[in-house]
Amino acid sequence: MLASHARNDLPGYYRLNRAIHDRINRAARNRLLTQVYRTLNVRIQHLRFRSNFDRDKWNSAAREHSDMVDALDARDGDRLAAILRAHLLKKCDAVLEGLRTTTAARLA
Repeated sequence: MLASHARNDLPGYYRLNRAIHDRINRAARNRLLTQVYRTLNVRIQHLRFRSNFDRDKWNSAAREHSDMVDALDARDGDRLAAILRAHLLKKCDAVLEGLRTTTAARLA
């Protein structure tokens, strides 16, 4: 995924990112979580992808993913939890921003 980022290959990056998210979700073995994840992801996946059109946001997301791997390697659960929370909040903000932009464009 990070190699895709270095090559400026957003579709490749996103494809691998989605595969990682899907594997994490499957590993949870929680049917309700899987159903909620799939339902929400179908609705927001294009906004998640488009949020990375902003290179600064994409660079930040790539750094966060690298930091996640480092925390996993170090078995530092507290650090990983903090990184994940911050990452999710940033993605939430990006999705909300995308929704506002899309809505404003429709109304114009």
